Amino acid sequence: MAKKLVILDADAIIELHMLRKWRHLVSRYELIIPETVYRDETVYVNREHTREHLSLRADREHGLIEVESVEASDLLTVSRFLGDPFEGRIHPGELEGLALVRNLDPESTGSPRFCTGDRWAVLALCCLDMSANAISLEELVEPAHGELRDHFGRERLESRKREGILMRMERYM
Repeated sequence: MAKKLVILDADAIIELHMLRKWRHLVSRYELIIPETVYRDETVYVNREHTREHLSLRADREHGLIEVESVEASDLLTVSRFLGDPFEGRIHPGELEGLALVRNLDPESTGSPRFCTGDRWAVLALCCLDMSANAISLEELVEPAHGELRDHFGRERLESRKREGILMRMERYM
């Protein structure tokens, strides 16, 4: 099986670590982490209610993940296109992930997939006419029933994609 190119948002990375599924994903997919996520957004509160910071440095040094950034002009282009409804609702790492998906050449990379559990990031992906690039965490790791929180599931993603496609038709066409 050829590896899929997957761009992960911070919430997906954190969920994978909490479930101890990170190694599984790293072994099966070519992963890209937006630089903003790698640098700033991997702090979370674990099940014991303690703040933890995930260090992905070793994975990067061993070539298990790639960390990529985009030009400020690319961030501005995506942000301006999305406009008011998304202002303050898209985190910097999500915006960078969206710009990465937008900038990658599908002919050389295949169809890059973007994985997030954030409603507004999925809506933005759809408004950018890239709903086919969305992938649920459930689809990536095929967890045991009830293991993932709902917002990472296939059904929730499909519901958000329908909402995003309608939003795109109403606002951007």
